[in-house]
Formats: sequence, C-alpha cells, structure tokens
Amino acid sequence: MKKAQVIDIKTRRYDAASQTSRTSGWYTPSTDANSAITYPQLIRNRARDLARNNHWANKGLTVIVNNTIGYGIRATWTAKNARATKQARALWKQWAETTQCDSQGLTNFYGIQQAVMRGVAESGECLIRLRPRYVSDGLAVPFQLQVLEPDYLYEYNDGVLANGNYIQRGIEYNPLGKRVAYYLYTSHPGAVGRFLGAVSTVYSRVPENEVIHCFRSTDRPGMERGVTWLAPVMIRARDLDIYEDAYLS
Repeated sequence: MKKAQVIDIKTRRYDAASQTSRTSGWYTPSTDANSAITYPQLIRNRARDLARNNHWANKGLTVIVNNTIGYGIRATWTAKNARATKQARALWKQWAETTQCDSQGLTNFYGIQQAVMRGVAESGECLIRLRPRYVSDGLAVPFQLQVLEPDYLYEYNDGVLANGNYIQRGIEYNPLGKRVAYYLYTSHPGAVGRFLGAVSTVYSRVPENEVIHCFRSTDRPGMERGVTWLAPVMIRARDLDIYEDAYLS
C-alpha cells in the first residue's frame, strides 16, 4: 500500500496571503464595512474637490449620471378605467414634470433624479426628505421632495438610548437593527457664508418613513452608510494633478 502523499503547507496557499517584499507594506485591517469608512467627511470633501477641479473625475461622474438616469426614469400608469388613468397622468404631469415636486422650486422630478444620482456617486450617499404640504399651498399634489447632502446627518450623538434603541453616525436603530429615525441638521453645516460665519448646530429627529437614504449598500454586507465612488482613484487622480502642475511649471 502506498503511503499518503503529504503536501507541504507552504505550497497550499494563495499568493495574496504571502509575506514577501511586494506585500510587506500592505496594511489590511479587519474592520467591518462601517468601521472601514473612517473620516467620512474628509473623504467626501476630497471627492468634491476632485469633481470641481479634476476634469477626469468630473467627466466620470457626468457619465455615470447620464448612463444611469439620462433624461429621467419615467413612470407608467395603469388604472381601473381610462378616466382614472387620464386623471393620474394629468396630476403626474402637473407635479412631476414641473418644479412643483422640488422643495426649492428649481427642477422637475427628472432633475431630482439626476441630482440624487450625482450625489450618490460623488459623496457616496444622498438623502431625500419627504415634505408633505398644505392643500392651501396650491400644489397639484400637496407633497414635495427635498434633496439633501449627507452632511445634513448629525453624527456626534452615538450611543444607546433609554428605550433600547441606539444611534450610530446620525441614524437611530431599534434593538433589531431596523432604522427608525435620522438626526438631521436644519440647515447645511457647511453654509458658513449664509449664516455670516456661524456654523449651524441645530438638528432634529426625523422619523425613518420621512427620509429616503440612497447609497450603494451592496459593496459589503452590513453597510449603513455610503462612500464616494471616486475613493479607489482619488489618490491617483490627485497625484496626476500634482505631476501635471510640476511638469508645466
């Protein structure tokens, strides 16, 4: 009977796990999906600076928005009868295809889609606050959408609450991990010019059913917040800018 062949454990491995000169400086912490997003504000700010000043980054974001949203994701209507369908289409046209749907009154529903998609790609996430309105406001549908940057999330009150819920990075969860509320600034905390140098610190608790949190949650299981899509190329893009400046000077 032949002896069982013994395979040297050193030959049973992935090269990616090897300890060589090529991997000696490779720092790989075992953080979860959320702990890995350290200094989220810094990452967002750098991504936005690239979007403003690096034409490749700006072009990439524009292509993403155009290929994803284009002229807007359209709605189709089916109702019990032709009359109901006609009425629904008329209301949609008055509300979604005009600036009535926008809380700022600047764009239509398709423009809102583009703004949200741009925000998700550039900042990693975007918030849509659902704003009910009074019938006396004169809107075809007494309801508007307010697009908010993730900066609106108040991220400094993490911890466990008396009712058993807990807050993490501006989002409140119940003991089962379901989102129940968002803590939002009443105005953008970075709008220093608007407030004559006084950074806004006022925030409020907004129920979960009044906020849509848009981000790519499929990057890793358990993700609670998003990260800019420019993250993998930010350093290289910045290095390219520095190289070009040095070459031209």
